[in-house]
Amino acid sequence: MYRSYLVWVEISHVKPNKLNPRKDNSRETEQIQDILQSKGWEEGLTGYQDTDGSYILLSGHRRLHAAKELGYETVPVYVVERPENQQEEVERIADLQSAHVEWTRYEWAKFAYESWIHWGRPPFKDFKKIIHMNEDTLQRYIEVFEYFPQPTLEKYVEGGKASFDSFISLKRWMSRFQLNRPELFNRLSKDMVMDSVIDKLIHKRAKNKALYNDDFIVVADDSQVMDFLKNRKKTLSEAQLEVGTETGILSKNKKIEKRLGNIIRDVPYIKPKDQKEEKYLRQVVHELEEKISLAKKRIEQSKGGEINHG
Repeated sequence: MYRSYLVWVEISHVKPNKLNPRKDNSRETEQIQDILQSKGWEEGLTGYQDTDGSYILLSGHRRLHAAKELGYETVPVYVVERPENQQEEVERIADLQSAHVEWTRYEWAKFAYESWIHWGRPPFKDFKKIIHMNEDTLQRYIEVFEYFPQPTLEKYVEGGKASFDSFISLKRWMSRFQLNRPELFNRLSKDMVMDSVIDKLIHKRAKNKALYNDDFIVVADDSQVMDFLKNRKKTLSEAQLEVGTETGILSKNKKIEKRLGNIIRDVPYIKPKDQKEEKYLRQVVHELEEKISLAKKRIEQSKGGEINHG
């Protein structure tokens, strides 16, 4: 079975297909040039390698024309199997033009990483000019491929078990873990931490966005981190709740602060109209005093890290 691949090709080696029914490749070229300059290659050209080593396009003729107008020296080509005959070639051109073959995030990241290696690992600010890709995106792609073994990425991402974005979040989370508690990280080992959190991502016990923005790994103590990693059923949300970093707790505290502010503002204006209302208000004030006393204790406990959020 033929395995398609991505390759960076000198633009002079990429040829328009003579069988392409769309003859005017300059149509909307200024708009396409603007997209290439502002967003880079969001989708590569599609073609096959001919017997003379050149690449014949099946899709991307107008983008190739725009790249030539911009003076690009190289272009990305998604290389597919060569058509068996002219009829098949025409049909594949039509199919691709009606529905573009898009590269996955994993394919783009792998291509960016391999190109970066090929160009001698240049600084990202220089490499983005070569590959025509956003610098932040480039950095995230390359850092993931530098950090994780490629067989692991192939197993989980290409195997459809986890998204490439989840590995971007995992890379950030593990880097923060290693930075904030290097001794524990080294004692547990990088592989153990990686395997544990991947398992949680796969089984929906940790969400991609929550992992990316997580502060649990910074504020928890070592025993809480170990419990999270070694207890397979424990979710990230549960671990966050134990140390008060879960988003819901933070937003809840903000709402409480707002309500308390309103109470403090309105208390001076309390004036009972009769004895019945006075009795009721005394009872409310007494209950409020008890609640305030309890809140003070919880605040004092939180200073020593003893607060229970249950």
